[in-house]
Amino acid sequence: MSISLAISGHQPFVLGGASEDLDRQLRRLAARWLAGQRPYEVVTGLAPGWDMACALAALDLHLPLVGALAFPGQGANWPEAARAELERVLKACDEVATISGEKGDGIWSRRDRWVIERGDRVLALWNGGKGGTGRALAYAESLGRPIDNLWPEWEAASRDG
Repeated sequence: MSISLAISGHQPFVLGGASEDLDRQLRRLAARWLAGQRPYEVVTGLAPGWDMACALAALDLHLPLVGALAFPGQGANWPEAARAELERVLKACDEVATISGEKGDGIWSRRDRWVIERGDRVLALWNGGKGGTGRALAYAESLGRPIDNLWPEWEAASRDG
C-alpha cells in the first residue's frame, strides 16, 4: 500500500491501565494490520498506548517511521522504562518533527493535527468517546482522510484474551 499512515488512538488509562500485557496486545494488533497493509511510512505522535504500539510494530516490520514530538520534553515525566523506550524509538525514527519549542495550551492538538496532515490515511484505536482521539479523528474526517478504526478488533481481542 503506497500510503503515509497517520496513527491516532487511546492511551493506556483509557484502555484499562498500563501493563506489559496491554503493551503486548496493542503491539500485536498493530503489527497484524501494518504487516497486511505495508504503508510506505508510519507517522505517530509517540504517546503511550496505541501510538507507541504502532511505532514499535513499524520498527519490528522495518517500516519507515516518522515521530512527532509535541515539544522537546515530551515524555520527561514518564516512568523510567517508558522514557528509555521513547528514546530508543526516537533514535530509530527515520524522521522526527518537534511541533513546538515548549509545552503550552493546545500543544497536543497541534501535534495531532500535524500527524493527521502528514498521513494519507489514519489507523485509529478509538472507542467513540470525546477527547483528544475523537478531536483528531474529526479533523481527519474534515480533511477527507479515510480512517480504519480497529476498536472492534481490540474489543474482540480483549474479550478473547
